[in-house]
Amino acid sequence: MKLLSLVSIGLAAAAGSIATWVNGQHAITAEPQPGPFPLSQAHAGEALRLVRIDAGCRLAHRLLELGLTPGVALTIIQNSGGPLLISVRDSRVALGRGMAHKLQVQRA
Repeated sequence: MKLLSLVSIGLAAAAGSIATWVNGQHAITAEPQPGPFPLSQAHAGEALRLVRIDAGCRLAHRLLELGLTPGVALTIIQNSGGPLLISVRDSRVALGRGMAHKLQVQRA
């Protein structure tokens, strides 16, 4: 029973829900967490704003060259488990999941 509740908390966190404890049991709400979250957790069609890049110098430089600068607006075109396809500055950019996880975004 405890393993199941830990798994459901992990799934809720991955889906962007908030897991809280109510009367000794956890309750999962559908409210999105405020604040930045990894780009890899965004859904297709979502309009976002890039907050920060949590990457090394080389990757950060490469992302800046692609137009991914803090404050830029972007839209998720495809997020189906493989690389993410995003629209940024009138261009489409494909990012691997590892790269996308290092980009912190907020809903626009």
